[in-house]
Amino acid sequence: MGLRKPEPAIYARALDILGRPPERVLFIDDREENVAAAAAAKIQTIRFKGADALRHDFQSAGVL
Repeated sequence: MGLRKPEPAIYARALDILGRPPERVLFIDDREENVAAAAAAKIQTIRFKGADALRHDFQSAGVL
């Protein structure tokens, strides 16, 4: 695709591919700059800090 995180265009392209509005997408990454860029695109985000924290974040987001 010629795009890399955290370029804003990659998040727009991902939303186009998924065919979903940003509020229905959950982006998970361990790098703050990537999470911030996805959040700027109105995508729900979780910053990965480990398996236990991710499990908790999933529960808080209603995924589990």
